[in-house]
Amino acid sequence: MSQYRPSLIRRILGQFELNIEEWVKEIMWYLDIAYLKALDSEFSKESMLVSGLEELVEIFDEMLEGDDIWIHPSLLSRIRYSILPDEMAIYERFSDIIKNFSEDKELAYALLDLVEILSKKKPTTFNIIDYNIQRIFTNPNDEYRNEFSIYHIKGDEDMDEDTDEDTDEDIDEVEQNEFNEYYQNLAPTTESQLDRLKNELAITLCDKCLMPTRSQECDCWILQIEGF
Repeated sequence: MSQYRPSLIRRILGQFELNIEEWVKEIMWYLDIAYLKALDSEFSKESMLVSGLEELVEIFDEMLEGDDIWIHPSLLSRIRYSILPDEMAIYERFSDIIKNFSEDKELAYALLDLVEILSKKKPTTFNIIDYNIQRIFTNPNDEYRNEFSIYHIKGDEDMDEDTDEDTDEDIDEVEQNEFNEYYQNLAPTTESQLDRLKNELAITLCDKCLMPTRSQECDCWILQIEGF
């Protein structure tokens, strides 16, 4: 498990801007927690949830070099946007978690925390959005068949070759934008998603920051205190 622990202030306030290294370390922290909760759950060890999270833990562990993080931006953005491809995806993942993990609240909360920290940054990407990793949340009982092995970091030579291949073979920026626009047109409206969260799933959102409050007063107001 990652030795990194989010600072107490960061965990209380939660809204501070993270640099990329801090963001990756926090993803690793909450990913480890989600994986441990999944291991203790009733889901099969061969399921998309358990084995998929285990694979993601291994992938992020490959970014560690001692106490330092070696970050591969393309890989990071592929994983982030595979789970959260657009602005409304965070609410879709929340809905998936409520639907599929309501019987295990500790696991559900761990997955909510993981999705929330993933949403904190929006790295630039020119990769195809494959939606592959979403299945941890949408189809957690499916058998895992090493679908996430494509995200493993390769050796330095392979990484150089991959960079060239990405430039030549991936969808260009214009096509990517057209794809995202098409997806947005098909996606439910913000209003309908928020209405479902509130009325069907009984998830309370803060009016200001739109983060789940878990029936508690949101602490985003603390950021307004002078000195933060």
